Amino acid sequence: MKKIAKIFLCVLFISISMISCSQGNKGGKISNTNKTLIIYYSASGTTEKVAKELQRKTKGDIYFIKTNMPYSTDQEVLGKEMALERENGNIRELSGELPDLSNYDLILIGGPVWSGEPSNPIQKYLSITDFNGKKVAGFWTAYGEPGDYANVFKKLVKNVELHEGLSLINTDVSNEKELESKINTWLSTLGIL
Repeated sequence: MKKIAKIFLCVLFISISMISCSQGNKGGKISNTNKTLIIYYSASGTTEKVAKELQRKTKGDIYFIKTNMPYSTDQEVLGKEMALERENGNIRELSGELPDLSNYDLILIGGPVWSGEPSNPIQKYLSITDFNGKKVAGFWTAYGEPGDYANVFKKLVKNVELHEGLSLINTDVSNEKELESKINTWLSTLGIL
């Protein structure tokens, strides 16, 4: 009799779990059981700080975009490199194996704002990636106004279910409480928290 009761309880638990999972993604929200990948590029460490906080909160995987040649750490030189690449339409190549997106439900993509647009490495990544209908949301960090970042991001991503992005200025990132509050609000909007 005890075995039958245990089997009944196991079947009941499994049934309830299956019903809960099947109802977990209504209304376009992203279930917290989904697998998240955070992809980012960071020149100064600001975006990296945000990416690592997102990873901590989502328990997702993380991937840092690398280029075949590093950009200068001198802001003036970096600005010239970036402008010349955009002008010539020849943004430097990415290095390393790109992540396999097939195991993820949500992809968060972040980078710094360079002259009002996504940084060149982010532009390169977006231009060569087909997201196969995945849920994607961008996040970006800027010294001031983000310019046209969100619109350029939206034009570059292909075949996605695009969700609201997160725009942060560097003062948001340097204030721990402000950063946590903005990230929590954003992840809540995405249905993760």
